[in-house]
Amino acid sequence: VEQSCGGLIQASILAQPGASRVYGGGMVIYSTRQSQHLLKDDVLFAKLNESYDKSTEEGYIQSKLAWTAATSVAFCERLGTDYAVADGGATGPTFPIESIEQALSVLAVAGKGADGTVQVLEQQVVRSPLQDRASNMQFFADCAAQIAANVVQDSQGVQVEYPSRNVPVHRFDRATHLRSDPQA
Repeated sequence: VEQSCGGLIQASILAQPGASRVYGGGMVIYSTRQSQHLLKDDVLFAKLNESYDKSTEEGYIQSKLAWTAATSVAFCERLGTDYAVADGGATGPTFPIESIEQALSVLAVAGKGADGTVQVLEQQVVRSPLQDRASNMQFFADCAAQIAANVVQDSQGVQVEYPSRNVPVHRFDRATHLRSDPQA
């Protein structure tokens, strides 16, 4: 479930050969206000819109922590997948809260825990060192891919190959012209 990445996480998965064997689907919910219609779940919608003081950076981050936790768990349960990724944040260059000066995204990966119940396995607040919106979106999508790869590796005991590059902007998405490494 993507918000600030705008579909780049899904595009990067779908661009990989064999994606149909592991990918069940996803959704871009850019506006929290519209999520009730897209999620078709009044209880989840109410949970996603719990009262947080969104006038401060801390309150905004707390709301995104709740958003990504709830949506990643809900999608994992509803789709019956092993894992689900959710992101939400502010990609800039303008921000919804005056005190936010740097783009940020809250990334969550849900999956089945040791007891078999779906839960958040990893959640991180990531801040981008970049200044433009498209680069921030791509940066957050790359971070989400890395976090998801780490979760799969840790929980499945398998080595997940994820390209590591020493470039300012890591590009995981192979479906757009925004690649920084043409040989990836």
